[in-house]
Amino acid sequence: MYLRIPYSSNTAIKNRFFSLLGIQAEVQKEIRALVKAWLKGNNEKILLIVDDIDRCNEDKIIQIIDSLRIMLEDNEISNKMVVLTAIDERLLKLAVKRKYFDFIDKDLSLKNKQIEAEKLSNKMVREYLDKLFIAGIKLGRLSLGDKIELFKAFTRGQVDTIKDTSQKTDNVQTTASVTKPIYHESQSINVDLYEQEEIEISQNSSKPFALSAKEFEFISNIIGNLDTEITPRQIRIYYYRYLLARNLLFKKYLNFSSQLQIEQVRHLLAGMLILKCFELDGIQETNKVSTNNNLHTITILGIQYKMNRDLIMEISSVVEMVVGY
Repeated sequence: MYLRIPYSSNTAIKNRFFSLLGIQAEVQKEIRALVKAWLKGNNEKILLIVDDIDRCNEDKIIQIIDSLRIMLEDNEISNKMVVLTAIDERLLKLAVKRKYFDFIDKDLSLKNKQIEAEKLSNKMVREYLDKLFIAGIKLGRLSLGDKIELFKAFTRGQVDTIKDTSQKTDNVQTTASVTKPIYHESQSINVDLYEQEEIEISQNSSKPFALSAKEFEFISNIIGNLDTEITPRQIRIYYYRYLLARNLLFKKYLNFSSQLQIEQVRHLLAGMLILKCFELDGIQETNKVSTNNNLHTITILGIQYKMNRDLIMEISSVVEMVVGY
């Protein structure tokens, strides 16, 4: 007695369950068609980059990762495509843990054994991620040189390379040197920034610059010497916040007695802003040192400034304004 339909034909066929995948099945169908149309050579592959997955909520993160995994189960796609995902691994691990392994805290008498539960949970999360990804690349901590190079990249074409050296000694006891690490040396700047006289700002330049050469040098120095972990995105955001804060401040105070005073206000603003952006401690303020001019002393990142108390408060107010979160 023989079977009319061989048993092996019923078991060897892989059921793709396309009818249950809905729109994903349609997407996979289109991808297979595109792969066939685009790639003619056997060694050619498509690189699919999925960026900013961590901007989704936890449930959505898992849905996207699982969808990519299901898509790569299709050999017609996986043989011709490499998927690269960009995500904060901390959020990915948290999403996996909350979706699949919350039971750990309630199981096996682990309620009162938080350390054991955490170790087991982390182990299971790593094993789960190993099933999803072939390899992971984590960005390392930026070095001093990396930070400065990134800042150069963000400001390329926006820095005036001509340094104004005509007013180096105008009414200042000791100017702030930005060629030395600012954390290692305390310096004093004694300037009454409310002695206002009209000055001419050159408008002959064919191209406006966002930063002066001194601004760029000073900000590069404080960013490079930050003793905290920092990302390229944070450097870019700091730069844009600085430009906004400086423009808000200088629209109100247009007149200073010298170009040097303008630079010192910019330096103080840059220092106060970087402390605020990265939630660092580094401000020391003393009582006023001159009754006649209402001068106060404030030390930011090792540099000592002496200036009008009202202007210090105005700079602080602008910093609070541009750092909204």
